[in-house]
Amino acid sequence: MKGSGEVGGVCRSTPKVVDPSDVETLQDLIVGAIADASNQVMILAHDRLGPLAGGMGGPSLPGL
Repeated sequence: MKGSGEVGGVCRSTPKVVDPSDVETLQDLIVGAIADASNQVMILAHDRLGPLAGGMGGPSLPGL
């Protein structure tokens, strides 16, 4: 997953890895992996960009 949130691709697996009678588990794993990647992007953005904001956007701004 890119920092923009765009999913760049899904890993390729061999047919031996996927149980054709249990595709739901594979789907759940993919959804979980995307959610985890999204969370990691948010954490990284907060860690890297948080100090740049310098408290901007909080209640201290006029009109808020």
